[in-house]
Amino acid sequence: MFSDESQAVIDCPSAWRVEVKTKDRETETPAITRYQRGLQTTRRKEVECQTDSFMYVQEELSVDSSELDPEVIKALRRLEPLMCRELERASRSTAFSALSGRYGARGPGGGAGTNSDAAPLRLSVVAGAGSPEIDSMPVAALSWSATGAFVAAALGRSDHQDWCLHRGAVCVWNASSARG
Repeated sequence: MFSDESQAVIDCPSAWRVEVKTKDRETETPAITRYQRGLQTTRRKEVECQTDSFMYVQEELSVDSSELDPEVIKALRRLEPLMCRELERASRSTAFSALSGRYGARGPGGGAGTNSDAAPLRLSVVAGAGSPEIDSMPVAALSWSATGAFVAAALGRSDHQDWCLHRGAVCVWNASSARG
């Protein structure tokens, strides 16, 4: 069943005590090029739109209570505590506490209310600023995140009442307060 058989000899030279040739290198890839940029995004998109200007007219509203739907009244009464709670919470918001602590009541430049111990404000522009056309546009709308870390401003023209081809812009700022 088993028998002896001779095989071809394979020679494996020993690498023991043999000098290994090496070269010192910093990386195995080409040099890495690094750039420091202020933008956090590189995507841009141009959009044109036309809106009507807002006209706020304050009017006295008188409603005959007999005309109101009882279900609407019930819903409003259910929502009243929630709305009051949210309005109260918004009035105590600390979204811009870094700004008010730094600039006080009189704004940048000092004066009453200035807190010199406040953390310096670091403002990083994400998109929109820099071009003279955009820098001269008026702010049409302003919004911010719940924490106040992000502020967005819609820029556009509102000096006429017809369709136009003027550009608008949305600028977003990451305003974070940090020491140093």
